[in-house]
Amino acid sequence: SMSFSSQTSVREFRMNQKSVNSSIFKFGGALATEQRPTVTYDPLQGQAFVRRLVAPMSVDTLILLIRSGWRTDRVLRMMVQQVNGVENARSASGPTPDVAAEYSEFLMLSRTLRQLQLGGNVRIGYETNEKLLSGAIDPDDLKAADFVDAAKSGWTIQPRRERVAIAMNEIEEGAPKIINQFLNKDLLLKRTNHIQQHGLSEPFRVRFDEDRKKFILQNRPIDFRAAQDAKLDLVSCIVEDPSEYFLTSPSQSLILSWDVSRVPTKDKQPTNPYPQETLDALEAISNLAIQEGRYELKIEPRSLLGSLYYLSHAIHVPQEHVEQGLVTTTFHEWGEPLDWNDVTGDLLQVCCQKRKPKAAVVSVKYRGYWFYIPDSHLSSKSTFTLLLQLFELQAGGGAEGAKPVLTLSVGR
Repeated sequence: SMSFSSQTSVREFRMNQKSVNSSIFKFGGALATEQRPTVTYDPLQGQAFVRRLVAPMSVDTLILLIRSGWRTDRVLRMMVQQVNGVENARSASGPTPDVAAEYSEFLMLSRTLRQLQLGGNVRIGYETNEKLLSGAIDPDDLKAADFVDAAKSGWTIQPRRERVAIAMNEIEEGAPKIINQFLNKDLLLKRTNHIQQHGLSEPFRVRFDEDRKKFILQNRPIDFRAAQDAKLDLVSCIVEDPSEYFLTSPSQSLILSWDVSRVPTKDKQPTNPYPQETLDALEAISNLAIQEGRYELKIEPRSLLGSLYYLSHAIHVPQEHVEQGLVTTTFHEWGEPLDWNDVTGDLLQVCCQKRKPKAAVVSVKYRGYWFYIPDSHLSSKSTFTLLLQLFELQAGGGAEGAKPVLTLSVGR
């Protein structure tokens, strides 16, 4: 048979075989053909594989997993080593450390975010931002070709932008005749109800008019009308300054957002305030200004290898291995041993015993002992599934750059 296939392929999926026998011109001979299409993947190995293991995982991947339904706290604890300056056992991203790292504040933060996710009153979403790639550019130096060249590379040349909270009465609508002409009352009512329940999903884009001393709305006029109907006082805006331009590239960040009109103040008691547990959860997050209605989570991700190390420290080990000095013991600063189950035990439990376990979702024998995940520990199974997805996204056969190859056997 003739086959076009990479000899180094690591995956192969075969379709059903089909054989056709036919007589040619009744000469009594038989012609047999067999088709066996296969799909193979070039392996990710060597330097490319190691780089994917040790490179920080992307924030886009983290957001993708949260949006697909994974628990916020599980994803953050596994993938992140710092959020807004709060450390999540940074030294646990490598071999077992001698001294315990700080993790308790991050654990509380992740559980608070999970509480807000379950409550449904605070939106945990993502926001596409611009990452600066250059210093300020004089608009007189820019040509049309510059914008085209930047777009070809996935970049943007745009005016300087700042995010601020602006009073609704300081914003003026743009092109009111066009707005009235195309205003859809049903759509406006739907947007108004959404804003009342969830707040603005995105900030307004405005520019400042020096002559009228007003912020002029650049886009989303229907949402502006809906925000007026929802009786919002302050709204999040991105103000453009056309005196300076910058080269930027798109990036995503994790955002908490809520409706400030439902937050009680000393001077105002809203008609539909948030439940007290929601307000308490927001107040528990350090450096969060509850009256702003928005909080950005600035994330420093781990590498995939760092996540594997992080989860490995709480594996149960035989006392025999401890006595033989095969295991590093981590100590608190005051001299007591750290129990790694306090850090990750609720995420992943890997038990050990001499006999092969009867009820294990996965098991492996090592140095005379069986290490396994109990089939009854649902949280561990969820974490293991998430870990498999992370591996596939970051370094598996489905990773970026792993190109499928179609192979076909044409006969014998």
